[in-house]
Amino acid sequence: SWRMHLHYPKQAKNMKVGDQFVHLARMGGTSAIFFSQCGDVNIDNVHIYANAGTATIFFQCEGNVHVSGLQIRPRPGSGRILSLNGDCVHCQSCRKGPLIENSVFEGMADDGMNFYGVPSVIEEILDSNKVQVKNVHVLRKGDHVQIITPAEGTVRAVDVEVISVEGNIITLAESVEGLNAGKNHVEADTIFNLSACGSGFVVRNNIIGGFRGRGILARAHHGLIENNLIRETSGQGISICNEPDWPEGPIPADVTIRNNMLVGVCRDWVQQKSGAIQLSAVKLRGYIVDRPSFKNVIIENNLIIDPPGNAILLQ
Repeated sequence: SWRMHLHYPKQAKNMKVGDQFVHLARMGGTSAIFFSQCGDVNIDNVHIYANAGTATIFFQCEGNVHVSGLQIRPRPGSGRILSLNGDCVHCQSCRKGPLIENSVFEGMADDGMNFYGVPSVIEEILDSNKVQVKNVHVLRKGDHVQIITPAEGTVRAVDVEVISVEGNIITLAESVEGLNAGKNHVEADTIFNLSACGSGFVVRNNIIGGFRGRGILARAHHGLIENNLIRETSGQGISICNEPDWPEGPIPADVTIRNNMLVGVCRDWVQQKSGAIQLSAVKLRGYIVDRPSFKNVIIENNLIIDPPGNAILLQ
């Protein structure tokens, strides 16, 4: 016998005698395949049955990132429930969004895929268009950035060009009023690099389902999600959002979601008020921003079967 005492007993509300369950241990393990600061990379017809971390990570890559025929699933006949402890495709601060197609993702303990950028925290304001930042390594001259006040969810600059990067001093092409400096991403305004957040991603013709997490998670701009089957996920089937507490961003824009089938997603009881397809612009502690921040999102010709409470939730 093995006994487990829950700090929150209500977490067992959906369990009964005879159920099968997985006890997660997600702190260990690295990626099965890791690309760091690479250019023009391809994963073609690779099978991964089990790994203690993620399947693939693309870290600050440039050029084309192409994933085709990637099969993530427990080995048939093994009796395993989990394939991975992390994401299938994880893209951080890539200069060009990935093309993910004709793949199968099953049995993970986290999201099917995630495209995002990390924030550069404003440590000191030198002028209305010049700031000192932490995490300057993702910024270059000519990049376009979004500046957000996380506590309020206020977008200080929707899209402004970086005209110089000298050490950790950033100069912008135009003045931005009302900036806040601080020690970390909770206190200070944060700069998200629109030129290095996975923008231009395409996700098509994939089968994603049967795992703990969200099917497709994207914070990037200029994306296309089409012709995918997404089923039996614990979280949203498709989540287009920023997440300042984590922190990941920017607030997305220019995304098309079409011709997808979503079946029985949001299975976790805490997700029952979510949307099978959900777009959320978020400030700290998960609260929704006070004013509209999304632009140019198209959702068309999707089939959503057995949604939790909302087929589509726009916040």
